[in-house]
Amino acid sequence: MLRKTVSGIMLTLLLIGMLTSTLVKFVKTESSIELSYDDGGFEWFVSAELAKFAVNFSLPIGWSNARLITARFCLDDAMIFRLHIYDEAGITDLIPPIDVPSPSNGWYDVDLSGLHVIVPQNFMIAKENIVEHYVPPYVGEDTSSPISNRSFYRLSGQSGWVLGTCNYAIRAVVMPTVDDVAVINLVHSKTGCLPMPTVGQNYNLSICVTVENQGDFEETFNLTAYANTTVIDELQVTLTFGENKTLTFTWNTTGFAYGNYTIWAYAWPVQNETDEEDNTLIGGTVLVSIAGDVNGDHLVDISDLVITVGAIPSSPTINPENWNPNTDINSDGVCDISDLVICVGNIPSGPW
Repeated sequence: MLRKTVSGIMLTLLLIGMLTSTLVKFVKTESSIELSYDDGGFEWFVSAELAKFAVNFSLPIGWSNARLITARFCLDDAMIFRLHIYDEAGITDLIPPIDVPSPSNGWYDVDLSGLHVIVPQNFMIAKENIVEHYVPPYVGEDTSSPISNRSFYRLSGQSGWVLGTCNYAIRAVVMPTVDDVAVINLVHSKTGCLPMPTVGQNYNLSICVTVENQGDFEETFNLTAYANTTVIDELQVTLTFGENKTLTFTWNTTGFAYGNYTIWAYAWPVQNETDEEDNTLIGGTVLVSIAGDVNGDHLVDISDLVITVGAIPSSPTINPENWNPNTDINSDGVCDISDLVICVGNIPSGPW
């Protein structure tokens, strides 16, 4: 291995890094923690052709896993290197290795926040030199006490890791993993109708609810749709990290009295979930009225007939400029002669 002393320019970069690291030593963002075993002051920078330099990290007590968001290195003669995130033994890559093409001297951060890297209680971060016949990049070497016995190197041709007698300038920024599901959207087949969404008694309302996994692990949970406090239906859904799905519920209004009903959905909390504010979403109010009351005035008369005739024929794809979901009285997705027959058959009715 080759060692080089700290230059004046590098000393300035280190001092800036030490001041910065003092501010972020334990908290980088509101919930992240920087793990480090060096003191920020490096007596040497070390490197070797096609060698690996690594630090073995342990998460804080009580953490079984974490999300790794940054791998941090203090470099000199910076050039392309390969980043490895290993298991505790330094054998298995937890993610495919990443080539870092253009690092800079001093403290350099590799942003992993977009990769969703989950690390176990003990894991290793390694820098691999990948340019043949060339020594750089160098990594900082802290030789002052205490030595953590967590820094390792592997020279080209070596079959295993060798414990270093220093602390390498490699750090990890982690944040706790979370279990979190949310309801992010709710629309129904009468959404947007004026003066208000209206469905005829004994007919159906289609309700589409979109849920999202905002946590770090695959989750299976139940989603319930309600009309006021009455359960419309309950469905089970499984989502991977970052995935969302739209589930469709059908509300059969048979047996429901005339009146206004608040349509809402509830995602039942998963184990260890703490953010439950977004598990509930209200989709507005729907009026259950006499079939054919398309203007929501609690009766069926000539005004409803005029509105219905003006919408025939229409659907979201047929003459969409004339589409009024309230005029789809039989809830088949189109306003046509069958809806007109229902409207005419109930004139006059009401008010209720």
